[in-house]
Amino acid sequence: MARDEVPASGRELKFRALMAELRRGILDGTWPPGSKRPTERALATETGLSVTTVRRAYEDLVALGLVERRQGAGTFAAHRHEEPGDRRIVGVLVPDTAFYSPRVLQGIEKELAAAGARLVLACSHYVPAEEDAAVRRLLSSGVHGLLLVPTLHTAVDPGRRAEELLALPVPAVLVERRLAATHGPGDPTEHVCTDHEGGAYDAVRHLRALGHDGLALLVRSDAPTTAPIESGFALAVADLGLHAPLRIREERQGWNPRRADRAVADARGGRHRRPLLRRPRGRSRPCGHPAAPVCGSPRIWR
Repeated sequence: MARDEVPASGRELKFRALMAELRRGILDGTWPPGSKRPTERALATETGLSVTTVRRAYEDLVALGLVERRQGAGTFAAHRHEEPGDRRIVGVLVPDTAFYSPRVLQGIEKELAAAGARLVLACSHYVPAEEDAAVRRLLSSGVHGLLLVPTLHTAVDPGRRAEELLALPVPAVLVERRLAATHGPGDPTEHVCTDHEGGAYDAVRHLRALGHDGLALLVRSDAPTTAPIESGFALAVADLGLHAPLRIREERQGWNPRRADRAVADARGGRHRRPLLRRPRGRSRPCGHPAAPVCGSPRIWR
């Protein structure tokens, strides 16, 4: 949905979510061809939606050829006939193609190739309008599923944005994005994420094992991974009884090599002389280096 369009109503979002769930269950084999689906009234009771909404979803699934109505018998998952040369297509949306994205994409492409599927790539450049346009292009290209790295951390309502994406007409999984800050363990999204919180906790524990008891944390204030990193850092500092740490936060717009060097100097100089836990700018020196004990990737010690 483009940002200048009228937002979908709550009723419409619930319909899309139901459609996405039903479609996903049929396409991934949860409901195999020929299996009987619940009646409209039974599904309405199960989901808490109206019979009208359920009927509309079933009618759309019939139009897509995913279910079939049998007079006097009910609604059944349809048998799908695929040509021998058909390949599943998975659309992948990333905010940029630099940093860690190439390695992630390489892994995705390798797994898809092994499964006989192929990848279609799109990039949003962290621009919401481009993100919406890219999703529309991927859907128009006929993808069977989506792996999405959306800009949830800058959305006015991340929960609603996630609902919109997960209610798309094909199965969608969020990559390196979740609603931990607003939903915690109750996050309803389908997602796969690096354990940034656990990584930060391990980083602090590693530095403490080297004999350091005063730490500094340097993060971008507008990055999607900042919240879990700060959470893991704070938990570890509290659990290990360390001194109050120095925290340095900076927005991406104001970040550059000179600012990074100044932050490191601030953390290591005067009363703030301490090891620094930060995300690497490129390479990072080994933790425990006598000149600058700098820790980079969250899981570097495992």
